[in-house]
Amino acid sequence: MNRQKIDPAAVHFDDDTVVEDIDLAEEEIIVDGERLTDERADAIAADVLAKVRARTLVPGGKSLSGEGKHSPVVQVRVSESTRDALQAIAEHRKMSVSKLSRQVLDAFVESQTAGLA
Repeated sequence: MNRQKIDPAAVHFDDDTVVEDIDLAEEEIIVDGERLTDERADAIAADVLAKVRARTLVPGGKSLSGEGKHSPVVQVRVSESTRDALQAIAEHRKMSVSKLSRQVLDAFVESQTAGLA
């Protein structure tokens, strides 16, 4: 059997599109060489949703807050010379200015809060 690959990004539904339920106990649908059951369909859907949720955090990468939440953003204005120096240091360390700044801020917060407790 020659299966046609469908690009999910190319699939669009109009307002009048009707999606019908399929009784997988009655209909035989093969996915990746195995019969699709309600349990497999649920597992596939959960996997797809997990991947979509993980991708919504891109381009910032993994959540620093955990649990798939977006990390808070802190913006800082600096002089051009400070920005250039940060870029040079970050390039030398093979990291982004954002990651370098996060490391510097984390170290500062840790040193300052140690005496507050």
